[in-house]
Amino acid sequence: MPSPSISQPVARDALEANRFGRFTVLEQAGAGSMGVVYAAYDPSLDRRVALKVLRGSANAGRRRDAVRREALALARVSHPNVVPIYEVAEADGRLFLAMEYVDGPTLDTWLKASARPWTRIVELFVDMAGGLAAAHAQGLVHRDFKPANVLVGADERPRIIDFGLARALDEGPDDDAAPETSGEFARLSVALSRNGRLKGTPAYMAPEQIDGKQPTIASDQFNFCVSLFEALSGQAPFPRDSLPILRSAIARGDFTDSAGVPNDVMAIVRRGLAADPSARWPSMDALGIALRAALQERARLDRGSRARLATTALVVVFAAVAFGALFSDFPATPLDFLFINVGACGLLALTALGVSVLLEKTAANRRLTHGLIALLVAKQATALLGYRLGMSLPQLFGADLATTLAVLWPVSWYLHVKVGWAFMLIMPVLAVALVWPESMAYAHSVGMFFLAAGFITADWRKSRTLRHAGQSAPT
Repeated sequence: MPSPSISQPVARDALEANRFGRFTVLEQAGAGSMGVVYAAYDPSLDRRVALKVLRGSANAGRRRDAVRREALALARVSHPNVVPIYEVAEADGRLFLAMEYVDGPTLDTWLKASARPWTRIVELFVDMAGGLAAAHAQGLVHRDFKPANVLVGADERPRIIDFGLARALDEGPDDDAAPETSGEFARLSVALSRNGRLKGTPAYMAPEQIDGKQPTIASDQFNFCVSLFEALSGQAPFPRDSLPILRSAIARGDFTDSAGVPNDVMAIVRRGLAADPSARWPSMDALGIALRAALQERARLDRGSRARLATTALVVVFAAVAFGALFSDFPATPLDFLFINVGACGLLALTALGVSVLLEKTAANRRLTHGLIALLVAKQATALLGYRLGMSLPQLFGADLATTLAVLWPVSWYLHVKVGWAFMLIMPVLAVALVWPESMAYAHSVGMFFLAAGFITADWRKSRTLRHAGQSAPT
């Protein structure tokens, strides 16, 4: 009877008779140097599991005992981004590990499947940093962290797997370790697990691992940052023509291009890629906190840019209304001006409603809403008061411009928008209009134009800063 698909629910009457201990093996899910991984069914708990069955030297002597100790230590790690080990036992003379079955691709396959926003990639790596930190807290070093050793489930939650090369921190180096002296590594992305000095995947190794020293939590951090650099920029952080070239590039800090990735994020990653372990982040927790802070700051800047863009649109509405009044016979009386002001404030109110609906309810957008409310109330109050006091049409234009300036000056600082030059240009225009009252309508239009130009320029500059933030990163 054929095995059911591992992506489908398990039906008891459809299981194969192929058993391993109490587990029913469905099919082989993968294989490595230390063992074979099977998708299996656990009838006692009615769930699907992944069985890693050791083979070869990993299932004999001291290596078998070391794997058992490490597996038991890993079983104590409780973190959503580390595949949990349910059981460590023996069957048919072979040691096996029963783990959570994750129906999903490896991280490298997930990254290649479609273009991912850099923010989403960093979010996943922040989660995995927490998983490595949890393992480090139990005295475990992964020693071979790379995208191929991470599974991404259907919920897009990454799980670190294959601690097969991990070694408890209190373990000493291999007794059979000997310097690796043979040739170049044609394929540095191939994992090595053989008698010899190098154990891991050379393309992701920390320099101390390449030199044959005992890996530490700082080595895991280096592996992690190589993977993150690769995921963000689409290329390795160092040239990989051969192992000596790779080792030399790490020592010199000869990074490859990282265009398109924000400087602040790459600065964090590059610190984790320092050749000297002591120059890296003090822990995976510290690295994760730095990455999370960079994400939050980037989100704050993006929200602020959207708020400034909305503010620019509102000021453009001001300018359009002002120019419409200037190049037509309307308004002809103070009462006409009052009607125009009511209409303009109505447009602003509708725009503000659109801002509150379309944009997220963030601190930056709340600031924008507060500024709009202050401006609308002040303009309407000025128009009504001026009309009741019997102001002439030029006086109403002047009062409206003065009110707009008085409100938008503090609002611009409240919104973190630098438009001081626009206000400075308006001052001489306003001074001329005070001497020549008949030109007040023109002064009002010119003033609104300068305000619109000021907000547009401020938003353009900020957007350009954000857009080009990743064009070059400091070494």
